[in-house]
Amino acid sequence: MPKASKTADAFAGAVEQALERIADPAWLGERSPLAAPYFLGAALDEGDALTAAGRGHALRRLLQPAATLLDVQTREILDAYFLRAQADLQQRRDRPQPEQVRGHLLPQPGCRH
Repeated sequence: MPKASKTADAFAGAVEQALERIADPAWLGERSPLAAPYFLGAALDEGDALTAAGRGHALRRLLQPAATLLDVQTREILDAYFLRAQADLQQRRDRPQPEQVRGHLLPQPGCRH
């Protein structure tokens, strides 16, 4: 396989992996090669380069508008599969679990109310 093809495959894989984890800026900043400061360059706001989550947020800011450059059908697939689905997943992760809520609403054993 020619070197250019391997490079293109690696880049496409990195983009796909970043899209799969777009709702997780900390993961993006820690593990995606696309979140490296040399790659993000001017897209980094002051302080973004200092933390993995900051670099992940900067990468998200680049990926989301770039998706608008795709043809309509590809953009709809991307939005449904990666962007919207990952945002829904993140909201579910951020929601308190029933055992977390129960512990705060119900009296604790040995506690008088």
